[in-house]
Amino acid sequence: MYYNQKNEGYGTFPKQANGLMTERLPQEEWQEAYGQEIPMMQEEMQREQMQQFIMQSLHKLRQMYPESNITSLEELAATPEGQQALEYWSKGIPLEQAYGAAFSHMIAENRSKAARQQAMNASNSKGHIAQPHGSSGGGSLMGAEDKAIWREFFPKATDAQLEAKWKKTR
Repeated sequence: MYYNQKNEGYGTFPKQANGLMTERLPQEEWQEAYGQEIPMMQEEMQREQMQQFIMQSLHKLRQMYPESNITSLEELAATPEGQQALEYWSKGIPLEQAYGAAFSHMIAENRSKAARQQAMNASNSKGHIAQPHGSSGGGSLMGAEDKAIWREFFPKATDAQLEAKWKKTR
């Protein structure tokens, strides 16, 4: 609320507040009475805002780079690259971009390792050996078109011989 001199009261309810405060405190008395508390309250509010800003920045960093596992600025400052990221951040670059710039070589290396591992896992899986859909495993895997093409090259071969030669080329 604020003191409204025109209506001699506080805020938007001058009639209810009329008479509560007839004089304003002189500036020196006000500063003596409340001056010490206000800077402390302002500092506390600034600390809370800074903590909230830091938490939001770390959240964005974890969203963009989940493999980083960074949960605090202290963890980030533990490495030379992290210190570089904090320096970029102090110059106004968003934390997730500063992290990307400072750790670019590690990020690229880790992502290429992950891609290589994914390719290895895919090649080591047995999915590429699975029977084609509709085949029970006992019948011919060679399609009619393939059989016709192979028959042109080996007209005297039996179906079993054609399929054996076809399987060797696969």
